[in-house]
Amino acid sequence: MQSWSAYPNVVAFLTDEGLEHPADWYIRNIEAFDSFQGEKLLIYYEDLLGKPMKTLKKLSTFLGLDQEKTQMFLSDHDAHYEESVKAYTRGGHSTETSSTKDVRFHAKTKLTPRQVKEFDEFYFSRCSKIANKYLRRYDTRD
Repeated sequence: MQSWSAYPNVVAFLTDEGLEHPADWYIRNIEAFDSFQGEKLLIYYEDLLGKPMKTLKKLSTFLGLDQEKTQMFLSDHDAHYEESVKAYTRGGHSTETSSTKDVRFHAKTKLTPRQVKEFDEFYFSRCSKIANKYLRRYDTRD
C-alpha cells in the first residue's frame, strides 16, 4: 500500500478507491460495532492506557470474569504492559510508543496540525453520525 503522505492531500488518500485497504475501513469497523444488537462494551484505547485499572475492571465485569483473578492480574499490570511491548517488538514491529502512553503520539510526530484537521474534517463531514457518536473526543476542528 502506498503511504498516505505520497498523496497531494488527505482527502485524495481517503477517497482513493484503488487502495487495497481503504482508509474508510476505520469507520466501517465503528459502524459494525454501532449496529451490533447484542451486549457490547465500548473501550477506548487511551482509557486502557491512561486508566488501566478502572478500564480493565470494567472489562472484567462485562465479561463476567472472576474478580479475584482479575485483581491478581491487575496487581501485575506493569509487568504485563512491558511484556506486551516486548512481544510487539519481537514480532518485527518497531515501537516509538514504548516510552510514552500518549495515544496521539503518531498524530503529533508524523502529521502536521493541518493534516490532523483534514482527517477530522473528512470523517466528521462524511460520516457525521458515527464520528459524532464515537470520535467526538478526538475532534480537532474547533
